Amino acid sequence: MADFLLEHGADINTNWSSHEPASILHELVFHANYDAMRFLIDRGIDMTIEDYRWNSTARGWALYAARDENMARWLEDAQQQREQRALSPSRSVPGPAGARNTWPGRDTSTQTHASDRVRR
Repeated sequence: MADFLLEHGADINTNWSSHEPASILHELVFHANYDAMRFLIDRGIDMTIEDYRWNSTARGWALYAARDENMARWLEDAQQQREQRALSPSRSVPGPAGARNTWPGRDTSTQTHASDRVRR
């Protein structure tokens, strides 16, 4: 269903959220729904979108609001993989079905970035 909606013009980068303007990716942080996050990332959601209240990315929400360092690292790894694929156009990029084998695992290492901190 979601693929159908995206193919017919749904905005993957909408700022809808159940409690305040933020991306769908932000919302999924609180549901810890890795499959749904992967689905959106595979289809090009902008991972740099910041919410309107805290000026934070979904990674910042994972790290500071949900206090889930593993998820924050997972999102960071996903962003880095996307950037690497963008820099290597000659490299074969797996489609959404094949992406499962190339996605970052949930390791316990963390790295804090000032741009991802939730500002109060």
